[in-house]
Amino acid sequence: MGECVFCRIVAGAEPCHVVYEDERHLGFLDIFPNTEGFSVVITKQCLPSDIARADDHVAAGLFEAARRVAVKIAAAYDDVDRCAIAFEGMMIDHLHAKVIPLHRTAGLQPSPESGTTARGDRYFEAYPGYVTTEIAASRANDEHLAAVAAKVNSQGRR
Repeated sequence: MGECVFCRIVAGAEPCHVVYEDERHLGFLDIFPNTEGFSVVITKQCLPSDIARADDHVAAGLFEAARRVAVKIAAAYDDVDRCAIAFEGMMIDHLHAKVIPLHRTAGLQPSPESGTTARGDRYFEAYPGYVTTEIAASRANDEHLAAVAAKVNSQGRR
């Protein structure tokens, strides 16, 4: 077992407020939430935090555990119809997912009006320390999108 805070939580050396547990995963409330119900789901085994480099079965297992937490959170709040699940992993190097309740989404149907709207023409050349689903005010250039797609597709399956 490693020495990060998530390893200490799994070992019982740090307290947490559990919302989910199975043989390979532990879900608990984030102690620095930006919305009520914000949860973290971790692997009990200490693994590097980059989901893209995790074994397929490990990544699938973590996603399924996070999905189960999302179902529980949505059921617990009358105003939550769905949750966002993020695999950022930049703060703690231990494989985990963040499950974020989308409060006041009950009854909303997916549409441009119910989603994120542009609040400016922000485009990040470098990671700013957070992720957002806010859309840009300007549509991306198709030539640039084609070049990006070619770059990504040149890497094959993995």
